[in-house]
Amino acid sequence: MTKSGAPIQSGLVTFGELVSFLYILGIGLSIGMKQISEPKNLIRFYSINNAKSMRFAMIWTPVFLGISLVCVMGLGALVHGMATQEEANYLIHNTDEVVGFMLDKYDNKLVSGICVAGLFAAGMSSLASVIIIVGTAFVKDVWHVIKPMPENRIISRTKWFMAIYCSIVFGMTLFPMAGIVELTAFAGAVFAASFFPAIFGGLYLKWGTDLGAMASMIAGMVVNITWRFAFRFEYETLNDIHEIIPAFLISMLTYVVVSLCSIKRIPDEKHLEKVFGKA
Repeated sequence: MTKSGAPIQSGLVTFGELVSFLYILGIGLSIGMKQISEPKNLIRFYSINNAKSMRFAMIWTPVFLGISLVCVMGLGALVHGMATQEEANYLIHNTDEVVGFMLDKYDNKLVSGICVAGLFAAGMSSLASVIIIVGTAFVKDVWHVIKPMPENRIISRTKWFMAIYCSIVFGMTLFPMAGIVELTAFAGAVFAASFFPAIFGGLYLKWGTDLGAMASMIAGMVVNITWRFAFRFEYETLNDIHEIIPAFLISMLTYVVVSLCSIKRIPDEKHLEKVFGKA
């Protein structure tokens, strides 16, 4: 069923019939680039210390990302094939219940147990890494830089901030702002637009600077929020233009322009040689 309640018919398998290409592009970019830009995944790339491992990562990372995206994107088509018209119309407005509905329809305890265990493991893995990153980034990388503190204070305050962050997440779980699809896509857009230009520059552009990276992160976050809440849903012609598209373009442009304007802040040759290797 479409949002209006009409039968989907061939629309389920006809590209661009139900939603525009721009919307498909936005959702695909936000979900796909999020997996590359997330700090918990990014640190694995920066921890590679030899060319052989890097070649392995460059070949197989896109392969497994592609497989995961096919599985994610194909879930909707699978559930549509299992649902009646009334059920499909309900699920479109309640996307958080799609997986539970699918498992209930399949009615196999072993499969349901494996799927739920996998989802729980993935969720705990993501939450644990994000909690650690948020706590250490706020306390050590921001608070400690502005106002230096003893090492024992850093550890205890990080634990407190992690507890506060968990409470915020718990509250948002009880009172979600939107469905899982919209929240995931928005989070992916923020990740991609805020971090990808700095990641790309850090890996490939020797002339990228710290100011360029910081400015692109700020631009990515600001444009994401501004486009979503001030433009996208206020003007009908902009509804299908996901926030990741303008945010990513402006963030990338900001990285290039600010880096070129702060060219004197490029690290010295010794540092560049250590990071990029000899030419």
